[in-house]
Amino acid sequence: MQDEKKSIKPIFRWAGSKRRLIPTLLSLSPKHFGRYIEPFFGSGCLFFAMSPKNAILGDINEELITAYKTLRDAPEMLAEILSLMPLNERFYYDLRAKHPSHLAPLDRTARFIYLNRYCFNGVYRTNRDGLFNVPRGKKTGKLPSLSEITTVAKTLCHANLFSGDFEKCVKEAIDGDFVYLDPPYTTSGVRDRGEYGPGSFSRNELPRLITTLQMLTEKSVKVLLSYSDTSAVHALIDQGWYMKTIQVQRSVAGFANKRSCVPEIILANYDFSCTQ
Repeated sequence: MQDEKKSIKPIFRWAGSKRRLIPTLLSLSPKHFGRYIEPFFGSGCLFFAMSPKNAILGDINEELITAYKTLRDAPEMLAEILSLMPLNERFYYDLRAKHPSHLAPLDRTARFIYLNRYCFNGVYRTNRDGLFNVPRGKKTGKLPSLSEITTVAKTLCHANLFSGDFEKCVKEAIDGDFVYLDPPYTTSGVRDRGEYGPGSFSRNELPRLITTLQMLTEKSVKVLLSYSDTSAVHALIDQGWYMKTIQVQRSVAGFANKRSCVPEIILANYDFSCTQ
């Protein structure tokens, strides 16, 4: 595990990011393991904090994984394209109107990074035609520098990037590997706002997630799970899992005065005390 003070900053903004929880997640993660596997990658906060030397990183969002691959393989060329992009509202909406499938890989990734940095709250949402449709946000920071891009690219060189379902991403995990899962939280009665893109994890997939967790445990894979405090995952406690409850401030709500702290749980199939 990499020293927390030397953690690499994620390149993307992403709904549900665990940036604020990194100290807690690091303290609860195993010190020694084989491969690091993360099937709901998103911004990859924990991966970049740990910088493991062997990893499998996956996500159902193909645009996200394509961007990571291009960034890893051509960081300097990507940074040059980004440096030529003007920072104004008109350019944002002109770029947003372009369909990614019509662009070359480098331009497609530059578009993804630009829209991700300047969109509202780091939300990824598309319309029925597959076009990104999130409005431009405010106080969003700036585009990543060449130094930031190359640092992330070097870290990703140790990873196999996978676009697809979480179950397929973890199926090759073996004894001693470490799997961190942070699926989109689903709550009964709450409308899916599409923060994570089409085909993202939904409530009816919870039974399949729990079956996958049980399979990984039977294979002696170390598993850490972040999720909302729901009865569906509490069933794992009866199977000998360890639990920690934390308070997390939600950051997707449209107005700051409507953002509140909510209980979330972190579950592991190994004793947390063994990581101290």
